[in-house]
Amino acid sequence: MTIEEIRKSTEFQVLDRKSARIDAKALAITIIAFANADGGQIALGVEDDGTLTGVDGQPAPEYRQNEFMVYATIRQHGDAVGQLNGELNGELNGELNASQKATLQFIIEHEGCTASGISEMTKIPFSTIDKHVRVLLKVGMIERRGSKKTGGYYPVTKK
Repeated sequence: MTIEEIRKSTEFQVLDRKSARIDAKALAITIIAFANADGGQIALGVEDDGTLTGVDGQPAPEYRQNEFMVYATIRQHGDAVGQLNGELNGELNGELNASQKATLQFIIEHEGCTASGISEMTKIPFSTIDKHVRVLLKVGMIERRGSKKTGGYYPVTKK
């Protein structure tokens, strides 16, 4: 899509415009929603009304074509064109994605929580939280303490 097409398009199930000032957790919710549905496109640096606001606090006109925003296509898991599974699981580049970081932050703030508890409090599907927890366990950022019935997840503190 061109910049003009993005500005003039109506937001719908597979297109969302977001201010560059968006909170990371709020952006993670949109990314997760797209990934759990049919996929979609997110344009950062464009207000809901189509106004170009740019990124890093710079007015959009100072940016060259396609540099005023971040434009990402999120593909549904299993999409032959995309590599979403590895990207969302943080396994392609060894880094956590925004939603995994949000899950880690939740565990830091609510030590001893369970995956079902995180899901209930954040309204994120259990299957998504379960995937995040498995990645966080795999990379050693959290640990499980206690029994299956009464245990929970805790951040790993570095010594």
